[in-house]
Amino acid sequence: MSIGIAIYGPTGAFPFAVGSLFVGLADQRGDFDERVRGLVVAGVLVTVATFIGVSVSGSFLAHIVVAGIFAAFCGYIGLAGPRAALAGVVALVAFTAFSGTPEPLSAVLPTTLKVLVSAVVMATVIAAPMLAGRLGGLRTDVVVTLRAQAFALRGLIGGIDGTNVASKLVAARSRVAASGCYGQTLEWFEQMLSDTEAMRFGFFALHGALDERDRAQQERVEQFKLAAGELLMTLASALEIPASRRRIGPALGAFNAAAGACGEGLGPRSAVALARIKIAAHSLSQSVSGRWPIGRHCQFSRRLRAPIEPISKLLHRRDPGSVFTRHAIRVSGLIVLATGIAQLDPLDHSFWIPLTVAWITKPDFAGTTMRVAQRVLGTAIGVIASVLLVDLIGSTVPLEVVMFAAGAMITVAFLAANYTVCTVGVTIWLMALLDIGSAPTGARVLQTLAAGLLVMAASRIWPTRTSSQAAAGLADLATALRNYCTSIMGVDRTERTETRAMMLAASLKATTVVEESGHEPGRHLIHYDYALQIDEDLRAATAIAASFDELDESGQGLQLASPRSEITESSLSSLDHLAVRLRAVQESGVVTLGDGHGHQTTTPFERLVSEADRQLDELAVYRQRVSVAARN
Repeated sequence: MSIGIAIYGPTGAFPFAVGSLFVGLADQRGDFDERVRGLVVAGVLVTVATFIGVSVSGSFLAHIVVAGIFAAFCGYIGLAGPRAALAGVVALVAFTAFSGTPEPLSAVLPTTLKVLVSAVVMATVIAAPMLAGRLGGLRTDVVVTLRAQAFALRGLIGGIDGTNVASKLVAARSRVAASGCYGQTLEWFEQMLSDTEAMRFGFFALHGALDERDRAQQERVEQFKLAAGELLMTLASALEIPASRRRIGPALGAFNAAAGACGEGLGPRSAVALARIKIAAHSLSQSVSGRWPIGRHCQFSRRLRAPIEPISKLLHRRDPGSVFTRHAIRVSGLIVLATGIAQLDPLDHSFWIPLTVAWITKPDFAGTTMRVAQRVLGTAIGVIASVLLVDLIGSTVPLEVVMFAAGAMITVAFLAANYTVCTVGVTIWLMALLDIGSAPTGARVLQTLAAGLLVMAASRIWPTRTSSQAAAGLADLATALRNYCTSIMGVDRTERTETRAMMLAASLKATTVVEESGHEPGRHLIHYDYALQIDEDLRAATAIAASFDELDESGQGLQLASPRSEITESSLSSLDHLAVRLRAVQESGVVTLGDGHGHQTTTPFERLVSEADRQLDELAVYRQRVSVAARN
């Protein structure tokens, strides 16, 4: 980019910045196939967006018509998955940038070629280390999962019952399964993830069986959790830096000492859970300490597989009421309106309003609300920083290069971590390439605010509400939990594995929907507080059920309790009843009192399911009181 700025000037180097940065932004963590496909899709879409944008930039009518069509396309392709959604966003941003800066038709091919070349270079720079790294991306996924588990044990990121670790495990398992590795390499990755999950379920079971009145026991367990977290952090560091594997021995010794102290006075079930945690921790330590079946010893296929499922979703799913159909229509209308407003803006580079609309509009109301606030704040900080730098140093090519480099680094580094800081970076490098020579002002902040108001108004008028799916998500979780409980009482390991994966996926989906609904205003099918409590009860029941499977799988001679002693037929019947009630709420929007299905609970699992069902009764009573008060 420095060479581009030196040769073409800041404005001439803008296509190189778009091609390289936007393709880089579209790259997300994943296996080789996923990342390469994501880079290719993003590169193609950004290049096509550039060609179309420059072609229509000189005609207002063509600009408006094509903007609406292209925005609808970019919004709808999110149906194919998160990578396609992100590629659609960066392509729409590129289109608004080039279509909003009028160029002659003679500039179409040169500008498109610059974007294409820079996109290919960036994709090559990202893909080349993956080819040489021999599954380094999957190793990073394991590292992220281990650290998430360590933070959870320390009481951070939601604790052991939060969704962060579960989501990391589900994502890592799916990437390992789709990576193309086989033999010892596949077994190595799967064993580490299975041991991490076994430790998580073991801590669930350990906590569920503790005597809350025994403060000394609680303290010993807390110390054990800290030692386990330190061991996991050590293992994660060793996977990143092999030379640090010498630290595993001392960390494992401290873990064993804490486990010995923790075992004093534990009941039979807690002792079994503790033993399972120790078995998993030792197995995980052995996997990291031993020879790694990667690098020269890797068993891995590099063939790229066609994304059959995403393509099938785009071609065959025609649901007018789906989230992405509504999003496509909404973003199309917003881009047309923002483009029309931008044409009335007397400032040069009036693409900023539609560009901001493209960047901050999300399919759900909660995500859009957060993006608007973060974007306005980040843009204000970026503009002020740019103005101060120009006033202090003066507008020079070296300053433009430094500002672009700093802004690009901030953008990439904070894209996932902090959107506000990421927006600061985007604003700085855009100002460096487009506004430095014409005295940057606070107009960008006002334009960003106008775009935010447009997006918020559209989200209010025609919202896509996540909360409308909360009842369905919780019903699916109850059904998946019931199916899994039935499978662990049988002997078919394949069915057990399949139903567990479905249960964990349903749990993650339900929790995500419930948490997002908490940011949405207005009336919900299930009030947020009640939905949150039902979700927490079902997740706790899920942990109990999963702990039986983990203990049964690796008990190694330990005396284990039977699942039937905890998961009774009456509790399974209660899960069916709960799922039916939740689906009735989803279909009718009406919450009615139960039919007296409740029974005397005798186990923690039964109590959790009964408590989830009772939350619906309390919600029905609450709504009746509100209705009576409104009539009076």
